Amino acid sequence: MTCQDNHKTLKVDRGTTPGWYLRVTRNGSAEDITGWTVYFTVKEHMQDTDADALIAKDIIAHVNPTGGITVVELTSSETDRIGSFYYDIKVKDNEGKSWIIARGRIKFQATVTQRGI
Repeated sequence: MTCQDNHKTLKVDRGTTPGWYLRVTRNGSAEDITGWTVYFTVKEHMQDTDADALIAKDIIAHVNPTGGITVVELTSSETDRIGSFYYDIKVKDNEGKSWIIARGRIKFQATVTQRGI
């Protein structure tokens, strides 16, 4: 299975509220992700425990589950940092099988305007 929106490096402006739509497919067709959990995790160091993650989201409500579409959304408090960190997106299906569909670096960048953070 693949994630159509398979970024290796994500760039996020500090204090913003970004969102990424992800489409899970199998052999080019949308996978029904009804009942699946999508995990989005950001860590300072790869070996950090999940309890030490900077951001950890468990997404169970999907935008269009039968179309394989979910969204990962971050809050301004989650993006209120500067630096480069590690992230991955992991899925777990209804049978308890899990795998990583995307991974890489996420870079939180300074912005000129700091009001509203």
